[in-house]
Amino acid sequence: MSTGNKFQFEFNEPVFLKEYDRESNLQLAQLTDLLEKVGDDQKGIIEEEIKKIKAGLYGEKNVAYELQTSFLPILCLHNIRVEYRDYSAQFDFVVITNKCIFVLETKTMLGDIIIDSYGNFTRVFRN
Repeated sequence: MSTGNKFQFEFNEPVFLKEYDRESNLQLAQLTDLLEKVGDDQKGIIEEEIKKIKAGLYGEKNVAYELQTSFLPILCLHNIRVEYRDYSAQFDFVVITNKCIFVLETKTMLGDIIIDSYGNFTRVFRN
């Protein structure tokens, strides 16, 4: 795949080196387990957090699908954690092409995003 300092992809479709795997979300599993152990006064808080995590995972699933069906020669990695000394970062997706690397952070939001001619982003709600 590598020649000298340049990368040359020998494929012409998306390749996932680290696949999207919704089922292995540790935080979701821990909260689901905790939900069974707490009293009724705490269940609402935990259920709300579970709902947020599931919405985020749904968004990531959609992005993974779009990447997998893009027909582009890309390498994709999902849920990558990088640590350096006391710092850490988590990336939803790292997408590597012949020319550049993209780091994608997915968000699940309501409404449509419109970008005007000045590059301003506006979220628009229907109804």
